[in-house]
Amino acid sequence: MTRLLVLVHDVAACDALKTLLEMDGFEVRATNSSGAALSYLANERFVAVIVDVDMPGQGVALIRALRAAAPNLPIFVISSYLASTDTRAAASYGLERILTRPLNYERLMNYLRQCLEAK
Repeated sequence: MTRLLVLVHDVAACDALKTLLEMDGFEVRATNSSGAALSYLANERFVAVIVDVDMPGQGVALIRALRAAAPNLPIFVISSYLASTDTRAAASYGLERILTRPLNYERLMNYLRQCLEAK
């Protein structure tokens, strides 16, 4: 199974990332709601999560909740600023990778493949 959970606050960006990942063969659950993301995680199995840490008031809290619910699940974070307080806080939860905007999709795919091959 290669199901990914994607949480990005911008609806158009979330839909675009979902479409690209599906074109590359992944099954994707995508949302812009942290509540929906946690519900998906409680009811389905995922090989990795891609989270927008810049979600207003939700990014770091969601990463904390994801880590508590699935301690070994690889989490990839998208951030506008590597040095932001939220990005630094998110990093303390043991992330697989932090990717900056604008998102380099090819780099994301390389990291995802490396992560999945290592399992």
